Amino acid sequence: MIQASTHDVCSPLIAEVYALLFAAKISCRLQLQQGSFLTDNLSLAKMAASRDINNTNISWRCRQPISEFFQISHSLNAVYHISRNTNGIAHNCAHQVLNSRVEPVFSCSRSSHANVPCPFLQSLLNFQVQGYVTHAVHCL
Repeated sequence: MIQASTHDVCSPLIAEVYALLFAAKISCRLQLQQGSFLTDNLSLAKMAASRDINNTNISWRCRQPISEFFQISHSLNAVYHISRNTNGIAHNCAHQVLNSRVEPVFSCSRSSHANVPCPFLQSLLNFQVQGYVTHAVHCL
């Protein structure tokens, strides 16, 4: 689980778009060959499913980050829409980040990483993406 934030977000849709882009960048950093992205924003799920930056349903504010998402995630699986009720954990985590003003927390609780450095944490420890602030990385 990764908690991060970005600035200058003017709507929930834009926040979701940037969260999706950040997830894709993390997937690339971890060199994931398979993956699915979940969102409770139906508009975003439809935009991502179209995989067409010229789709007239894509808001002009979303075009640049969606275009970047398409480029980064071309080999990963689709974006799936889930209900807002199902996405309660993500919603709660987002509110925690808004109230958080401390240094990033990196932790691993996987038993398979008990005697070795966690490869996920090692890969993300110095990972920085312009415009984003990482607040927490938890390997579960």
